[in-house]
Amino acid sequence: MIVACLAAVGALTVLVVFQRRSKGVPAAPAAQPDNVGLSEADRARLQAEADAHAAQLKAKAEREAAEILGKAATVAATAAETRRDAEAEAKAAMDEVRRLRADIERREDRLGQREQRIDELAR
Repeated sequence: MIVACLAAVGALTVLVVFQRRSKGVPAAPAAQPDNVGLSEADRARLQAEADAHAAQLKAKAEREAAEILGKAATVAATAAETRRDAEAEAKAAMDEVRRLRADIERREDRLGQREQRIDELAR
């Protein structure tokens, strides 16, 4: 169950990252030839800026993914603890039911014996 939760959280993380990337990336400008007005230095600068931006996005996505996984682990631990508590309470309730059922049976047996004695005395 915990593995399934972690898998779901991982899928959610990927979804969030892709959605944020699609919102943060502007639409591609109209296609322009590579040679129009750009020197080699400008192209290198633009490539460096693009690489830096990509690195920032990747680092941000990794931080967010780590945060989500941390929260998921906390929630999974809390869920496991809650399940253990619920199981312990259910076991205690079942033990109480068994005890009460045995008590009722014992009392029914005693009542049956009393009725039998009363019937024997009445004869």
